[in-house]
Amino acid sequence: MTDSPTGSPSTVLPGITTCGTPVNPPWQHSRVIRSRSGSSVPSRCPQSGAHPRYKAALADPRYTATTLTRAFSGRPARGLVNQFIRDHQDAPAAYPEINNATRPLRAAAAADGDTERMSLWAGQGYRSAAEYPAAEIIERLSTTEDP
Repeated sequence: MTDSPTGSPSTVLPGITTCGTPVNPPWQHSRVIRSRSGSSVPSRCPQSGAHPRYKAALADPRYTATTLTRAFSGRPARGLVNQFIRDHQDAPAAYPEINNATRPLRAAAAADGDTERMSLWAGQGYRSAAEYPAAEIIERLSTTEDP
């Protein structure tokens, strides 16, 4: 991943994924985007490579909260509260060991489409994630007035 002035091959702005749509130049929008979105905002866009069940979980009314957890990797990360997180609330701070130990579990959950065992990373504003094309998301975020 690079943040070149041409936007190629970067698919990440500082603080936000662009779902494969280059933004020229990426650093122009970073302050505005950081102030308006979490990393989950573009996750549901059609260009996103995210698992379809993950995309659906971001809008699923069953998932009502996020929490910081070490359950999947041994490092703190914010995710939608699912059964795996509830079952492993006391996961140790042991990265990369936990990450390596849970890798096959996460892969099996993704293969099965089991959102109760998948790592569903989401920021606190995850409900803002919508199924708009990436370019439209970037345009909306970059043209909205500062709060």
